[in-house]
Amino acid sequence: MTLPRRWIVLLARTYWAFIALGTYKALAVFIPLWVDELSTTTTSAGFVCSMSIGLGAISVPLVGAFMPMLGPRMITMVGGAMAAFCLMAASFSPSILLLGFLFALSSIGQAATQLASAKAVMDYFPDNFAAANGVSLSGGPLGMMILPPVTEYIVSVYGWRAALCLLGAFSFNYTVCGALFRPRRVSCPTFYSVLPNQTDTDNTSITSKEEGKRDVKCGGSLTKKMLNIVHERFDTNILTQDMFLVYQLVTILCGALFSSWHLFVIPQGIELGFGEVPSAVLATFGGIGSLVGRSVHGPLVDYGLIKSSTLFVISSLVFAASTLTNPLVVQSYFALAFLCTIAGFAMGILYPMMFVLVREVTGDQHLSAFSWLFVSLSAGELAGGVLAGWIHDLTGAYEPVFVTIGGMAVITSTLVAFTQCVISCCRPENK
Repeated sequence: MTLPRRWIVLLARTYWAFIALGTYKALAVFIPLWVDELSTTTTSAGFVCSMSIGLGAISVPLVGAFMPMLGPRMITMVGGAMAAFCLMAASFSPSILLLGFLFALSSIGQAATQLASAKAVMDYFPDNFAAANGVSLSGGPLGMMILPPVTEYIVSVYGWRAALCLLGAFSFNYTVCGALFRPRRVSCPTFYSVLPNQTDTDNTSITSKEEGKRDVKCGGSLTKKMLNIVHERFDTNILTQDMFLVYQLVTILCGALFSSWHLFVIPQGIELGFGEVPSAVLATFGGIGSLVGRSVHGPLVDYGLIKSSTLFVISSLVFAASTLTNPLVVQSYFALAFLCTIAGFAMGILYPMMFVLVREVTGDQHLSAFSWLFVSLSAGELAGGVLAGWIHDLTGAYEPVFVTIGGMAVITSTLVAFTQCVISCCRPENK
Protein backbone atom coordinates (compact mmCIF):
# COMPACT_ATOMS: atom_id res chain seq x y z
CA MET A 1 0.00 0.00 0.00
CA THR A 2 1.50 3.32 -1.09
CA LEU A 3 1.71 6.35 1.16
CA PRO A 4 -0.67 9.26 0.46
CA ARG A 5 1.03 12.01 -1.52
CA ARG A 6 0.84 14.51 1.35
CA TRP A 7 2.86 12.23 3.63
CA ILE A 8 5.51 11.80 0.94
CA VAL A 9 5.77 15.59 0.73
CA LEU A 10 6.11 15.75 4.52
CA LEU A 11 8.88 13.14 4.50
CA ALA A 12 10.65 14.94 1.67
CA ARG A 13 10.71 18.20 3.59
CA THR A 14 11.89 16.37 6.70
CA TYR A 15 14.84 15.05 4.69
CA TRP A 16 15.43 18.53 3.30
CA ALA A 17 15.61 19.91 6.85
CA PHE A 18 18.02 17.09 7.81
CA ILE A 19 20.41 18.18 5.05
CA ALA A 20 20.02 21.94 5.55
CA LEU A 21 20.46 22.26 9.32
CA GLY A 22 22.85 19.31 9.58
CA THR A 23 25.17 20.82 6.99
CA TYR A 24 24.98 24.27 8.56
CA LYS A 25 25.73 22.92 12.03
CA ALA A 26 28.62 20.83 10.66
CA LEU A 27 30.27 23.99 9.33
CA ALA A 28 31.05 24.94 12.93
CA VAL A 29 33.63 22.14 12.90
CA PHE A 30 35.63 24.04 10.28
CA ILE A 31 35.82 27.45 12.03
CA PRO A 32 38.97 26.79 14.13
CA LEU A 33 40.61 25.09 11.13
CA TRP A 34 39.95 28.03 8.81
CA VAL A 35 41.30 30.46 11.41
CA ASP A 36 44.59 28.53 11.50
CA GLU A 37 45.03 27.38 7.91
CA LEU A 38 43.58 30.32 6.02
CA SER A 39 45.08 32.92 8.39
CA THR A 40 41.79 34.61 9.17
CA THR A 41 39.85 35.73 12.23
CA THR A 42 36.93 34.16 14.03
CA THR A 43 34.79 37.09 12.87
CA SER A 44 35.54 36.35 9.22
CA ALA A 45 35.08 32.61 9.64
CA GLY A 46 31.75 33.13 11.40
CA PHE A 47 30.61 35.53 8.69
CA VAL A 48 31.52 33.02 5.97
CA CYS A 49 29.52 30.29 7.71
CA SER A 50 26.56 32.63 8.08
CA MET A 51 26.77 33.46 4.38
CA SER A 52 26.21 29.80 3.53
CA ILE A 53 22.64 30.07 4.77
CA GLY A 54 21.95 33.78 5.00
CA LEU A 55 23.08 35.81 2.01
CA GLY A 56 21.00 33.98 -0.56
CA ALA A 57 17.77 35.19 0.99
CA ILE A 58 18.05 38.43 -0.97
CA SER A 59 16.89 36.34 -3.93
CA VAL A 60 13.89 34.81 -2.13
CA PRO A 61 11.33 37.48 -3.13
CA LEU A 62 12.34 36.87 -6.75
CA VAL A 63 11.96 33.12 -6.22
CA GLY A 64 8.53 33.72 -4.68
CA ALA A 65 7.50 35.79 -7.70
CA PHE A 66 8.29 32.89 -10.04
CA MET A 67 6.93 30.18 -7.74
CA PRO A 68 3.44 30.10 -9.37
CA MET A 69 5.04 29.45 -12.76
CA LEU A 70 7.83 27.01 -11.88
CA GLY A 71 6.44 25.31 -8.77
CA PRO A 72 8.21 23.94 -5.67
CA ARG A 73 9.50 20.84 -7.49
CA MET A 74 11.51 22.63 -10.19
CA ILE A 75 12.82 25.34 -7.87
CA THR A 76 13.99 22.82 -5.26
CA MET A 77 15.78 20.64 -7.80
CA VAL A 78 17.57 23.52 -9.55
CA GLY A 79 18.37 25.38 -6.34
CA GLY A 80 19.57 22.21 -4.62
CA ALA A 81 21.94 21.35 -7.45
CA MET A 82 23.35 24.89 -7.38
CA ALA A 83 23.85 24.79 -3.60
CA ALA A 84 25.60 21.42 -3.70
CA PHE A 85 27.90 22.26 -6.61
CA CYS A 86 29.09 25.52 -5.04
CA LEU A 87 29.68 23.83 -1.69
CA MET A 88 31.85 21.20 -3.36
CA ALA A 89 33.77 23.87 -5.25
CA ALA A 90 34.37 25.74 -1.97
CA SER A 91 36.49 22.83 -0.73
CA PHE A 92 39.22 23.88 -3.20
CA SER A 93 39.32 27.52 -2.00
CA PRO A 94 42.82 28.83 -1.22
CA SER A 95 41.52 31.86 0.69
CA ILE A 96 38.70 32.87 2.99
CA LEU A 97 37.54 35.41 0.37
CA LEU A 98 36.92 32.80 -2.34
CA LEU A 99 35.39 30.49 0.25
CA GLY A 100 32.91 33.20 1.21
CA PHE A 101 32.05 33.94 -2.42
CA LEU A 102 31.22 30.30 -3.16
CA PHE A 103 29.26 29.99 0.08
CA ALA A 104 27.23 33.04 -0.97
CA LEU A 105 26.38 31.41 -4.31
CA SER A 106 25.50 28.20 -2.52
CA SER A 107 23.18 30.08 -0.18
CA ILE A 108 21.16 31.39 -3.14
CA GLY A 109 20.29 27.86 -4.17
CA GLN A 110 19.70 26.77 -0.59
CA ALA A 111 17.37 29.72 0.08
CA ALA A 112 15.33 28.82 -3.00
CA THR A 113 14.85 25.27 -1.70
CA GLN A 114 13.83 26.65 1.69
CA LEU A 115 10.94 28.70 0.33
CA ALA A 116 9.89 25.98 -2.11
CA SER A 117 9.78 23.30 0.58
CA ALA A 118 7.67 25.55 2.84
CA LYS A 119 5.28 26.19 -0.05
CA ALA A 120 4.88 22.45 -0.66
CA VAL A 121 3.90 21.85 2.97
CA MET A 122 1.48 24.81 2.90
CA ASP A 123 -0.24 23.37 -0.16
CA TYR A 124 -0.75 19.92 1.33
CA PHE A 125 -1.42 20.89 4.98
CA PRO A 126 -3.47 24.11 4.90
CA ASP A 127 -5.51 23.36 8.03
CA ASN A 128 -2.85 21.99 10.40
CA PHE A 129 0.18 23.86 9.19
CA ALA A 130 1.74 24.37 12.65
CA ALA A 131 1.95 20.64 13.32
CA ALA A 132 3.06 19.74 9.80
CA ASN A 133 5.66 22.51 9.75
CA GLY A 134 7.08 21.49 13.13
CA VAL A 135 7.19 17.78 12.29
CA SER A 136 8.80 18.34 8.90
CA LEU A 137 11.44 20.64 10.40
CA SER A 138 12.26 17.98 13.00
CA GLY A 139 14.59 16.53 10.40
CA GLY A 140 16.88 19.47 11.13
CA PRO A 141 17.75 18.39 14.68
CA LEU A 142 18.43 14.87 13.43
CA GLY A 143 20.96 16.29 10.99
CA MET A 144 22.29 18.49 13.77
CA MET A 145 22.91 15.39 15.91
CA ILE A 146 24.44 13.23 13.20
CA LEU A 147 26.38 15.34 10.71
CA PRO A 148 28.74 17.33 13.02
CA PRO A 149 30.30 14.23 14.69
CA VAL A 150 30.51 12.48 11.32
CA THR A 151 32.13 15.56 9.80
CA GLU A 152 34.57 15.77 12.70
CA TYR A 153 35.58 12.15 12.07
CA ILE A 154 36.03 12.75 8.33
CA VAL A 155 38.16 15.81 9.04
CA SER A 156 40.39 13.78 11.36
CA VAL A 157 40.90 11.12 8.68
CA TYR A 158 40.93 13.03 5.37
CA GLY A 159 41.25 16.73 6.27
CA TRP A 160 38.79 19.60 6.13
CA ARG A 161 38.81 19.97 2.33
CA ALA A 162 37.69 16.42 1.71
CA ALA A 163 35.10 16.69 4.47
CA LEU A 164 33.64 19.89 2.94
CA CYS A 165 33.58 18.28 -0.51
CA LEU A 166 31.67 15.30 0.86
CA LEU A 167 29.18 17.64 2.55
CA GLY A 168 28.61 19.27 -0.82
CA ALA A 169 28.11 15.91 -2.50
CA PHE A 170 25.61 14.94 0.19
CA SER A 171 23.71 18.18 -0.46
CA PHE A 172 22.84 16.94 -3.94
CA ASN A 173 20.08 15.06 -2.15
CA TYR A 174 18.15 18.34 -2.27
CA THR A 175 17.24 17.34 -5.82
CA VAL A 176 15.75 14.08 -4.51
CA CYS A 177 13.55 16.06 -2.13
CA GLY A 178 12.46 18.31 -4.96
CA ALA A 179 11.50 15.37 -7.15
CA LEU A 180 9.09 14.25 -4.43
CA PHE A 181 7.31 17.63 -4.29
CA ARG A 182 4.63 16.67 -6.77
CA PRO A 183 2.51 19.68 -7.74
CA ARG A 184 -0.98 20.06 -6.37
CA ARG A 185 -3.64 22.31 -7.82
CA VAL A 186 -4.91 24.56 -5.05
CA SER A 187 -6.91 27.74 -5.08
CA CYS A 188 -4.86 30.10 -2.95
CA PRO A 189 -6.52 33.40 -1.94
CA THR A 190 -4.76 36.42 -3.35
CA PHE A 191 -4.84 38.86 -0.47
CA TYR A 192 -3.73 38.78 3.13
CA SER A 193 -6.12 39.07 6.02
CA VAL A 194 -7.04 42.33 7.65
CA LEU A 195 -5.25 43.20 10.85
CA PRO A 196 -7.57 44.05 13.75
CA ASN A 197 -6.54 47.70 13.96
CA GLN A 198 -6.31 48.51 10.27
CA THR A 199 -9.64 47.49 8.77
CA ASP A 200 -10.38 50.59 6.73
CA THR A 201 -6.84 51.04 5.48
CA ASP A 202 -6.42 47.43 4.45
CA ASN A 203 -9.78 47.24 2.67
CA THR A 204 -8.83 50.34 0.72
CA SER A 205 -5.44 48.85 -0.22
CA ILE A 206 -7.08 45.61 -1.31
CA THR A 207 -9.52 47.52 -3.52
CA SER A 208 -6.66 49.49 -5.01
CA LYS A 209 -4.78 46.30 -5.70
CA GLU A 210 -7.77 44.80 -7.50
CA GLU A 211 -8.12 47.96 -9.57
CA GLY A 212 -4.42 47.79 -10.40
CA LYS A 213 -4.89 44.30 -11.75
CA ARG A 214 -7.77 45.49 -13.94
CA ASP A 215 -5.56 48.29 -15.26
CA VAL A 216 -2.98 45.74 -16.39
CA LYS A 217 -5.65 43.82 -18.29
CA CYS A 218 -7.60 46.75 -19.67
CA GLY A 219 -4.87 49.14 -20.76
CA GLY A 220 -2.71 51.97 -19.47
CA SER A 221 0.89 53.01 -20.11
CA LEU A 222 3.68 50.44 -20.39
CA THR A 223 5.39 51.87 -17.31
CA LYS A 224 2.20 51.60 -15.27
CA LYS A 225 1.71 48.02 -16.43
CA MET A 226 5.24 47.09 -15.43
CA LEU A 227 4.88 48.73 -12.02
CA ASN A 228 1.59 46.93 -11.42
CA ILE A 229 3.14 43.59 -12.38
CA VAL A 230 6.06 44.16 -9.98
CA HIS A 231 3.63 45.26 -7.27
CA GLU A 232 1.51 42.15 -7.80
CA ARG A 233 4.35 39.64 -8.10
CA PHE A 234 6.35 40.88 -5.10
CA ASP A 235 3.32 42.02 -3.07
CA THR A 236 5.13 45.15 -1.89
CA ASN A 237 1.91 46.32 -0.25
CA ILE A 238 2.55 43.91 2.59
CA LEU A 239 5.59 45.98 3.57
CA THR A 240 3.30 48.87 4.55
CA GLN A 241 1.65 46.94 7.39
CA ASP A 242 2.97 48.03 10.80
CA MET A 243 2.42 44.69 12.49
CA PHE A 244 4.20 42.80 9.72
CA LEU A 245 7.21 45.14 9.98
CA VAL A 246 7.42 44.56 13.74
CA TYR A 247 7.45 40.83 13.16
CA GLN A 248 10.18 41.31 10.57
CA LEU A 249 12.31 42.85 13.32
CA VAL A 250 11.52 39.85 15.52
CA THR A 251 12.57 37.59 12.67
CA ILE A 252 15.91 39.39 12.31
CA LEU A 253 16.63 38.85 16.00
CA CYS A 254 15.63 35.18 15.72
CA GLY A 255 17.98 34.75 12.78
CA ALA A 256 20.82 36.20 14.84
CA LEU A 257 20.01 33.83 17.72
CA PHE A 258 19.80 30.87 15.37
CA SER A 259 23.14 31.40 13.61
CA SER A 260 25.25 32.55 16.57
CA TRP A 261 24.12 29.72 18.84
CA HIS A 262 24.47 26.99 16.23
CA LEU A 263 27.87 28.16 15.00
CA PHE A 264 29.68 28.69 18.30
CA VAL A 265 28.59 25.85 20.57
CA ILE A 266 31.24 23.53 19.16
CA PRO A 267 34.10 26.10 19.04
CA GLN A 268 33.43 26.98 22.67
CA GLY A 269 33.82 23.35 23.71
CA ILE A 270 37.10 23.12 21.79
CA GLU A 271 38.38 26.34 23.35
CA LEU A 272 37.48 25.08 26.84
CA GLY A 273 39.64 22.00 26.23
CA PHE A 274 36.97 19.31 26.10
CA GLY A 275 38.35 17.92 22.84
CA GLU A 276 37.12 18.02 19.27
CA VAL A 277 34.87 14.95 19.27
CA PRO A 278 33.20 15.66 22.66
CA SER A 279 32.68 19.27 21.56
CA ALA A 280 31.01 18.06 18.35
CA VAL A 281 28.77 15.84 20.48
CA LEU A 282 27.48 18.98 22.20
CA ALA A 283 25.64 19.61 18.94
CA THR A 284 24.02 16.19 19.37
CA PHE A 285 22.62 17.20 22.75
CA GLY A 286 21.27 20.39 21.22
CA GLY A 287 19.77 18.33 18.42
CA ILE A 288 17.97 16.04 20.86
CA GLY A 289 16.34 19.01 22.57
CA SER A 290 15.47 20.63 19.26
CA LEU A 291 13.92 17.40 17.96
CA VAL A 292 11.61 17.22 20.96
CA GLY A 293 10.69 20.90 20.71
CA ARG A 294 9.84 20.73 17.01
CA SER A 295 7.84 17.55 17.40
CA VAL A 296 5.56 18.54 20.29
CA HIS A 297 4.72 22.21 19.81
CA GLY A 298 2.61 21.99 16.64
CA PRO A 299 -0.38 20.06 18.02
CA LEU A 300 -0.47 22.37 21.07
CA VAL A 301 -1.04 25.33 18.76
CA ASP A 302 -3.30 23.63 16.21
CA TYR A 303 -5.66 22.31 18.91
CA GLY A 304 -5.83 25.68 20.66
CA LEU A 305 -4.16 24.53 23.89
CA ILE A 306 -1.82 27.54 23.82
CA LYS A 307 -1.56 30.66 21.69
CA SER A 308 1.33 30.73 19.26
CA SER A 309 2.55 34.09 20.55
CA THR A 310 2.48 32.88 24.16
CA LEU A 311 4.46 29.78 23.28
CA PHE A 312 6.95 31.91 21.37
CA VAL A 313 7.50 34.24 24.35
CA ILE A 314 7.95 31.37 26.80
CA SER A 315 10.41 29.61 24.49
CA SER A 316 12.40 32.83 24.03
CA LEU A 317 12.74 33.25 27.78
CA VAL A 318 13.79 29.62 28.25
CA PHE A 319 16.41 30.04 25.54
CA ALA A 320 17.60 33.26 27.18
CA ALA A 321 17.93 31.54 30.57
CA SER A 322 20.01 28.70 29.10
CA THR A 323 22.45 31.00 27.30
CA LEU A 324 22.77 33.52 30.14
CA THR A 325 23.66 30.63 32.46
CA ASN A 326 26.41 29.41 30.12
CA PRO A 327 29.34 31.32 31.74
CA LEU A 328 28.49 29.80 35.15
CA VAL A 329 28.95 26.17 34.05
CA VAL A 330 31.92 26.25 31.66
CA GLN A 331 33.95 24.00 33.95
CA SER A 332 31.53 21.11 33.58
CA TYR A 333 31.02 19.32 30.27
CA PHE A 334 27.81 17.68 31.49
CA ALA A 335 26.37 21.01 32.60
CA LEU A 336 27.12 22.47 29.16
CA ALA A 337 25.50 19.44 27.53
CA PHE A 338 22.39 19.98 29.66
CA LEU A 339 22.21 23.66 28.71
CA CYS A 340 22.66 22.73 25.03
CA THR A 341 19.70 20.38 25.34
CA ILE A 342 17.51 23.06 26.92
CA ALA A 343 18.58 25.70 24.39
CA GLY A 344 17.99 23.25 21.56
CA PHE A 345 14.49 22.52 22.87
CA ALA A 346 13.64 26.24 22.95
CA MET A 347 15.18 26.91 19.53
CA GLY A 348 13.29 23.91 18.16
CA ILE A 349 10.10 25.79 18.98
CA LEU A 350 11.23 29.32 18.10
CA TYR A 351 12.27 28.66 14.50
CA PRO A 352 9.04 26.95 13.32
CA MET A 353 6.88 29.36 15.30
CA MET A 354 8.17 32.29 13.26
CA PHE A 355 6.36 30.83 10.25
CA VAL A 356 3.18 30.37 12.27
CA LEU A 357 3.25 33.91 13.69
CA VAL A 358 3.80 35.51 10.29
CA ARG A 359 1.08 33.31 8.80
CA GLU A 360 -1.37 34.50 11.45
CA VAL A 361 -0.52 38.17 10.91
CA THR A 362 -0.63 38.06 7.10
CA GLY A 363 -3.53 35.65 6.78
CA ASP A 364 -3.90 34.28 3.27
CA GLN A 365 -0.91 35.87 1.58
CA HIS A 366 1.51 33.22 2.84
CA LEU A 367 3.97 32.96 -0.01
CA SER A 368 4.89 36.63 -0.31
CA ALA A 369 4.99 36.97 3.47
CA PHE A 370 7.35 34.00 3.76
CA SER A 371 9.53 35.45 1.01
CA TRP A 372 10.09 38.64 3.00
CA LEU A 373 10.39 36.60 6.21
CA PHE A 374 13.34 34.69 4.73
CA VAL A 375 15.02 37.96 3.81
CA SER A 376 14.81 39.21 7.40
CA LEU A 377 15.73 35.83 8.83
CA SER A 378 18.85 35.63 6.69
CA ALA A 379 19.84 39.21 7.48
CA GLY A 380 19.74 38.24 11.14
CA GLU A 381 21.73 35.07 10.47
CA LEU A 382 24.46 37.07 8.77
CA ALA A 383 24.53 39.65 11.55
CA GLY A 384 24.55 36.96 14.25
CA GLY A 385 27.61 35.18 12.86
CA VAL A 386 29.54 38.43 12.48
CA LEU A 387 28.53 39.81 15.89
CA ALA A 388 29.38 36.62 17.75
CA GLY A 389 32.75 36.30 15.99
CA TRP A 390 33.57 39.96 16.67
CA ILE A 391 32.74 39.63 20.37
CA HIS A 392 35.01 36.58 20.61
CA ASP A 393 37.88 38.37 18.85
CA LEU A 394 37.40 41.34 21.16
CA THR A 395 37.17 39.43 24.46
CA GLY A 396 39.09 36.24 23.65
CA ALA A 397 36.30 34.06 25.06
CA TYR A 398 32.93 32.67 24.04
CA GLU A 399 31.15 33.32 27.34
CA PRO A 400 30.37 36.98 26.46
CA VAL A 401 28.98 35.70 23.15
CA PHE A 402 26.39 33.56 24.92
CA VAL A 403 25.49 36.37 27.32
CA THR A 404 24.83 38.61 24.31
CA ILE A 405 22.69 35.91 22.72
CA GLY A 406 20.65 35.67 25.91
CA GLY A 407 20.11 39.41 25.95
CA MET A 408 18.84 39.36 22.36
CA ALA A 409 16.43 36.55 23.27
CA VAL A 410 14.99 38.68 26.09
CA ILE A 411 14.47 41.58 23.65
CA THR A 412 12.77 39.22 21.19
CA SER A 413 10.30 37.92 23.77
CA THR A 414 9.57 41.48 24.94
CA LEU A 415 8.76 42.64 21.40
CA VAL A 416 6.32 39.80 20.77
CA ALA A 417 4.63 40.20 24.16
CA PHE A 418 4.24 43.97 23.64
CA THR A 419 2.88 43.44 20.12
CA GLN A 420 0.25 41.00 21.35
CA CYS A 421 -0.82 43.47 24.04
CA VAL A 422 -1.28 46.15 21.37
CA ILE A 423 -3.35 43.78 19.20
CA SER A 424 -5.57 42.86 22.16
CA CYS A 425 -6.15 46.50 23.07
CA CYS A 426 -7.02 47.44 19.48
CA ARG A 427 -9.66 44.79 18.98
CA PRO A 428 -13.17 46.23 18.52
CA GLU A 429 -14.56 44.53 21.62
CA ASN A 430 -11.94 46.27 23.76
CA LYS A 431 -12.73 49.74 22.44
